[in-house]
Amino acid sequence: MNDPIHDLLCEADASVAPPRRIEDLADAARRTAGARQRIRSVSGAVVVLLLGASLVFVSFKDRRGVVADSHAMTPQQIEQARRDLAELDQQAQYHERLAQRIAAREPGRRPAARERAGWIDASRVRRDLDEAAFSIVYQGDRLARQPDLATPAADLYRQVIADFPGSSWAPVARERLARLNERKEG
Repeated sequence: MNDPIHDLLCEADASVAPPRRIEDLADAARRTAGARQRIRSVSGAVVVLLLGASLVFVSFKDRRGVVADSHAMTPQQIEQARRDLAELDQQAQYHERLAQRIAAREPGRRPAARERAGWIDASRVRRDLDEAAFSIVYQGDRLARQPDLATPAADLYRQVIADFPGSSWAPVARERLARLNERKEG
């Protein structure tokens, strides 16, 4: 049985060096997620600081008519304060709409309120962990095809079982590890 596609895939696999082993992919994924979270937090803090600075600037913009020693406001000052508050409200609404448009342009972005609360998109994390487990199983499969690389393949399967026990690829890794062990014994 001579399948040209199978032969082509085998030749392609043979022409490429075995993949590098990723020692701790889960830690790398956590570090990347942490770095992204820090960037988002800093960006949020910058926006809050800019909004605060603009509020302070606008509130101190026109204080020429206020007497420092007097606590009573004239009707003109009250009217000016109302106009200032209305202007601040318009600016706040503009900045909120701007932030929503920016967030909408970034695919996969969580809503800002959820981000500030520190929520984590669990389905995205599970999917990323599942993809990481798959890539390690795939590397193990490639190594397992070569008899002299059975030990590194078994190490990769053990890594998936240990580091990703809840993923859909942990049972697959157990099965392939058992098959490797049977092949060694037989």
